[in-house]
Amino acid sequence: VTYFEGFDGILQVFEDHINVDKPYEMLAWSNTEYLENFMQHELSVTYRKAKEKKRIHTRGIVPASDHGSAFILEKYKQIGVSEKYWPELRFVSKDQFLVHGEITVYGEDKISIVNLNPDSMTGTIIQDKAIHDMMRMIFELSWKGASDTKKES
Repeated sequence: VTYFEGFDGILQVFEDHINVDKPYEMLAWSNTEYLENFMQHELSVTYRKAKEKKRIHTRGIVPASDHGSAFILEKYKQIGVSEKYWPELRFVSKDQFLVHGEITVYGEDKISIVNLNPDSMTGTIIQDKAIHDMMRMIFELSWKGASDTKKES
């Protein structure tokens, strides 16, 4: 377990997502509004282009809002990432998605948890295959329960 604090610490967490030798599927629960506020333009471009180059596919569960959709339509398209590497998103009610960060299951054995609240940015990377597999299973159950459209029920 590795703990990080502040903006630079969270950068290290995101760098770990793309510090891989082979392609994988990234799974994430993410508050896209906080993520976009954290990812300044250059960081956003560099990170997304690196994911494309390393052939990292992403599925994410995000709050149902116009911002979640704009996350795909505006950012990935603007920077020229191939549609093949645009995240596939599912949505949950923004009233039920009150977190200010992201949990990411990545690589073969890692999970990152980040608090993107500007007043208290912290992050943790857990490297453990059993915990990784448990979180992957929880993500798959969440994925089944989430909507494939941003329309709230």
